Amino acid sequence: MTPPPPGGGGPEPRACGRPLRPRRPTFIGRMVADILSFIRNSVYAEEIAAQPGLLQGIDPRVKLASFLLGVASVLFVRHLSVMASLYALTLIAACFSRIPLGFFLKRVWVFVPIFTGFIAVPILFSPASPGTPLLVLWHWRDGTPFAITDNGLWIAGLLVLRVATSVSLAVLLILTTPWAHILKALRVFGVPRIFVLTLEMTYRYIFLFIDIIEAEHLAKESRTIRPASVRADRQWAASRIGHLFLRSRKMGEDVYLAMLSRGYSGEAKLYTPFRLQRRDVAALVVGASLFLLVLVLGRVL
Repeated sequence: MTPPPPGGGGPEPRACGRPLRPRRPTFIGRMVADILSFIRNSVYAEEIAAQPGLLQGIDPRVKLASFLLGVASVLFVRHLSVMASLYALTLIAACFSRIPLGFFLKRVWVFVPIFTGFIAVPILFSPASPGTPLLVLWHWRDGTPFAITDNGLWIAGLLVLRVATSVSLAVLLILTTPWAHILKALRVFGVPRIFVLTLEMTYRYIFLFIDIIEAEHLAKESRTIRPASVRADRQWAASRIGHLFLRSRKMGEDVYLAMLSRGYSGEAKLYTPFRLQRRDVAALVVGASLFLLVLVLGRVL
């Protein structure tokens, strides 16, 4: 029997005289990995909401009202410097709320290109935004330059910052407030009960169905001898989607009937009732003052 080579490593695995190659991640494997990443981010968000930070200690109703005032302020801003200042305030609030800045920026700027990419890019050029050319790309036959203009750059920058600030406010609200408290605050502001119930059930059972998908993928991998083709993986994924849809429909009806039989009325109930404190009133005053300041600056500048 040949001893293993020095260093503790055994002989290289071989199949039919050829070394085994590591399996590449399949289409289904990549999908499950993305799902698990989503779960980790969600659990991490719940941990952030439980930390003693600046926004975590404010009443959810005040945070929701301040969020609405902040979004309204963003809509009324017409100057790039004011918008940049509002965005800087969201970053400061994230730091004082003990949210890792890299994690916060990643969650915000993943959505910004999706919402603004198709709109902001055409605005940069002279046909959509006439102005002083900053970068001439070419000239038309009549000598008119096709260029990036100062007016287009200003409008595109304002649009991108507006979306980034709005998304930052939403991310701050979600990361610093438990989901059940957000639902309760929505009911306080008069959001229809059926809408809140739908959000509550969706949030709760999305994790349950993710566990089901992971278990089915693990069962498939444990019974797979040779890698399947991409087409076969997509067919399997399509069949699981249909199966999960039927299963979720049946489970949703059963769970809702079980909840009704146990006295569920559609209202989100908490063990700790909402109570306004001095810091909550101060936060509401700051939000309202910021909104009025933006309106005044919009008229003065």
